[in-house]
Amino acid sequence: MLRLREVFSFMRFFHGVLVLLLLSLPVWTAGCGQDGGREARPYNDDGFLGLSSTNPNLQTSPSYLTYNKDLKMVNQALDQVRGVTRANVIINGDTIYVRLRIPGGLPRTEIERIEQDAFRAVSYNLPRYRIVVSSNQS
Repeated sequence: MLRLREVFSFMRFFHGVLVLLLLSLPVWTAGCGQDGGREARPYNDDGFLGLSSTNPNLQTSPSYLTYNKDLKMVNQALDQVRGVTRANVIINGDTIYVRLRIPGGLPRTEIERIEQDAFRAVSYNLPRYRIVVSSNQS
């Protein structure tokens, strides 16, 4: 009689597992549907499991920017502007203040051109900042 109870207990357990498997079958097969022809695009192999691409301003990202890097970028951009002998750069929050030193004796139109060129060069390289350019001649 004990054997018969064990058999029925096992059959009840097996029946429950079978019902559970059958009910979960639609969940398993839901991921096998069509994706509309879209191809998956993996993240870059950056060694950080794609964190550099998904969060570009994390400190682990090689593209992480600091004020020192931004100052170097501003100075490199201003080195390309003709007519600027020296520049003082101050970064305050989201604003970059650039004070240009321009040699004296230049016409007003030339001074304005140099200031505009400096503005364009800095704003092109650092678009996330508000740029204010002035000079010793303005």
